[in-house]
Amino acid sequence: MIDTSSSELPPCDVLLAVRTLRPQARRWVHVSTVSVYAGWPHQPLTEDSPVLECPPDADATYGHTGEDGSPTVYGFQEAGGEAAVCEVFGPDAVLLRPGVILGPGEYVGRLPWWLTRAARGGPLLAPAPADQRIQPVDVRDVATAAVSSRRPSPTPGPGCDPTPAPSPTPDGPSTASARTRSPRSWQGSVPCTA
Repeated sequence: MIDTSSSELPPCDVLLAVRTLRPQARRWVHVSTVSVYAGWPHQPLTEDSPVLECPPDADATYGHTGEDGSPTVYGFQEAGGEAAVCEVFGPDAVLLRPGVILGPGEYVGRLPWWLTRAARGGPLLAPAPADQRIQPVDVRDVATAAVSSRRPSPTPGPGCDPTPAPSPTPDGPSTASARTRSPRSWQGSVPCTA
């Protein structure tokens, strides 16, 4: 099962779904977000970085957004969705934590807006700080990682599939470990700790 529900549903609904579908699903691939990390976006992250705490049965009112925009209610809700998946699926769960997802079908309009503006030429006002970089991931790489993670790895790790998912680089996709990536890049798959 590949699930993106916690981007729209509170943890209690994710918990209901995983409990209901557990008898039918051998493995649960949960597409989450880098926003679940407590240090996001201010600290360098690895898959071992602390995650926001949210109970798996929390409703849509759980969490808060910090004064500087971090953490976010969204991050808490996603962390609760992960907790729900891990509570029910344990070692049969895979958590994918991408950063900014771009590509075909993007409905937010981030990349198309910037590309269209750059194409017009002339001076371009960009957000500060200038040294803060992002490394978007292509939605097709996220989909490939999710589909390939449905199958258990030949040598499973302590929980979820530890095989790093594809990561975009300026030269195209790579399979470098999530531990070597910048804070805003693909975070790969991480073990459940429930």
